[in-house]
Amino acid sequence: MEEMLAADPQLMYSLILYISHRGLKNQLFLNCLNYHTIRERIAFWITGMHNITIGETITLPSSQSILANMLHVSRSSLNKELKLMERDAFFTITEREIHDLDINRLSELL
Repeated sequence: MEEMLAADPQLMYSLILYISHRGLKNQLFLNCLNYHTIRERIAFWITGMHNITIGETITLPSSQSILANMLHVSRSSLNKELKLMERDAFFTITEREIHDLDINRLSELL
């Protein structure tokens, strides 16, 4: 691998770019864990980890267990909080998508 990287500057650049993106994503997840409540973690996951704009839709992971593991909470607690936040009009969830985001209210939680 070292020889390949030394011989191909574009490959080196691609590897460094990949590593930096992974490092940023990992740092964002660590920042997410600094929030104490599940609601705050969900708000940060939506607003801080996605470059969202008004009217944008966020795709949820393939299962709630995956998202719960990412946020270091139980699946049942996550499900309960998502339903409460949807009821409180922070967003709407249909199937595996979050849409109708109230970005300002979500940001106020942080």
